[in-house]
Formats: sequence, C-alpha cells, structure tokens
Amino acid sequence: MFDSNAVNNQHSPLPWSSLLGFCALAFAFTWTCWLSIGLARAGWMQLPLSQERLATLGQFGPLIAAVVFSLRDGRLGGLRGLIGRCLHWRVHPLWFLVVLLLPPACLIGAICIHDWRHGKTIVLPTLGNSATLLPHLLLTLFTGGPLGEEPGWRGFVLPRLRAIWHPIPASLLLGVIWALWHLPLWWIADVPAPFWLYVVGVLPLTYLFTAVAEHTGGSVLLALLFHASLNTSLARLPFQPAWVEWTALLWVVAIAVGAFELQKRRRELPIPSP
Repeated sequence: MFDSNAVNNQHSPLPWSSLLGFCALAFAFTWTCWLSIGLARAGWMQLPLSQERLATLGQFGPLIAAVVFSLRDGRLGGLRGLIGRCLHWRVHPLWFLVVLLLPPACLIGAICIHDWRHGKTIVLPTLGNSATLLPHLLLTLFTGGPLGEEPGWRGFVLPRLRAIWHPIPASLLLGVIWALWHLPLWWIADVPAPFWLYVVGVLPLTYLFTAVAEHTGGSVLLALLFHASLNTSLARLPFQPAWVEWTALLWVVAIAVGAFELQKRRRELPIPSP
C-alpha cells in the first residue's frame, strides 16, 4: 500500500506542480521524437537518427521525467525511493505468475470469444516458439516500452495520485494521461484500432496495473514484468481482429477485481459496537 503521509508531510500537501511538470517533460520528449518521424515522412525535416531508433528513444520520456522530478521532489523518498520501488522484488511469488500469465490468458480468451462470435472453429492460439519467448520478453522489457514507461507511470505518478485519491479515480486519471501520451502513434504507426477504442481499453488496464501495485507494495518491477508480458503477447498472438473482445474482457476482469477489492475493504472495516 502507498503511504499518503509520505507525500503530505513534505512540501505542499498536493503534489500537482510535480505531476504537471512530469507530464510536460514526458510528453515533450516523447512527442518530439515521435512527431519528428511523421514530419520526416512528410518531407518537412531530416532526422538525426533512424526512424526505428527515434521511435525507441521516444519511449523513454516517462523514465527521464521521473528521474528529473524525483531529484526535484523529495516526496516518497525522491530518486532513492523511485529506485527502491523499481528494484522491489520481495513480493508473494503468486504475483509474478499473475503479471506474466494474465495478459496472454486474456488475449487468448478474447481471440477465442471472437472466433465463437463469428462462427469460426475455436483453436487455442499459442505464443509461438518457446525457445524464443524469454529472449523476446527481455528485449521487450528493455526496448519495447516497459522500462521507458513504468518508472514514470507506476513509479512516480501513481503513488502520488494514490496519496490523494482512491485507486479508481487515480487509475482513471492515469489511464487518460497514459493513453494521450501514445496519441502520436496513430500518425506514425499502423495501430489496429481507433484511438477512442484504445482509450476505452486502457482505462481498465490501468486499474489492473494499480491493483498489482496495491498488492505488491508499489513494486515497479512487477509493473515492468506486467507491461513486458502484455507487449510480448500482443506481438506474438493474432489479436487484431479481436480488439473489441479484448477491450470488453479487460473491463470484465477489472470490474471483477474492483468488486473483490471493495468487498475485502468492507470486511476489514471495524464493526461498530452497539
């Protein structure tokens, strides 16, 4: 769980200046890299790097912003606290299984539901050659988005929002920010879904990331693995036709988790004396 006192007892009670500054730097760095690719393709500028390298570099905007504003903002232990959350691995082993297996399980379920709805023979898809799965996961972890994003989203922003708000509104705001940060990809990449549908799916997905953080002491390491498993599964499974089913399934899982958490909180409330 996150300690709200760690935020509220230092400097101003609400860390909005740090959050706004973080978003400004993360968006500016990433969008500069990604929008430059679109401008170069339109013939309006020349790139100092290849498009592939610039696209990869752009992913690290949230990480850079998290480091910069953790040095400026002493809340939650500053930069040392951020590094500690990124290295926090002492959690129940079950959570490693959850973050690694939940994304492919949901994607496979969505593909099967799509085939069933369209009268196709249901054939369970696989993640492909098992010998290449771990290398693919590690490559995705370091260069495919998780390392560049999660220290920012779940390491810097989420604990500060959780110090102010309940997990659901904190997740909704973070989900909107996370989705908007990806917006230039709809100009420079072949994204297999309209942006509005992507946003609808990111909101429950963000809540699932929050739920993992709540149960692992805010471990960014688990968020990194969750994100890596998700991106690896998206790359290895034929999910594109099942994007609607995938989005709906994310909402079902998130609502189920939220209902469980709400019931758990109610059971933990003290019983008033007569």
